[in-house]
Amino acid sequence: MPKTGQTRLKLRYRPGASDIGDLQAEILSALEELGVPNSELARAASTIGVTADEFAGATGSVEQQGKGFGEVVVIIALFAPAINHALRNVWDEAIWPRVKSRLGADAVGKEIEEGDGDQDDDGDQDDDGDQDDSES
Repeated sequence: MPKTGQTRLKLRYRPGASDIGDLQAEILSALEELGVPNSELARAASTIGVTADEFAGATGSVEQQGKGFGEVVVIIALFAPAINHALRNVWDEAIWPRVKSRLGADAVGKEIEEGDGDQDDDGDQDDDGDQDDSES
């Protein structure tokens, strides 16, 4: 869960070739590197207007919902302080390219877009589909 003052970005994907544990380890490593000034990822994020200081204390989680013949969804949740305006851009421009380069473009399947009718991790209908960044 996000701490007070943190932003949450929740992304949903179809399962891919990567193990959930490997995917989570890579994402957590990327979030940690984003908080290190002058690291490769921090420099990439700076082009979006985000500083390494804004990622101090950032964390994330990856889980899989569903099994067998039912719908299976990989949920990636990122939590970061004070960067509501750019968390999705950092995912698209810095974290996801790194995950793809290390785990492969098929690490996760297709992103589940808004309006696909999927349920969120509480079992309720999610009004905004793939992103919940309202908590800050």
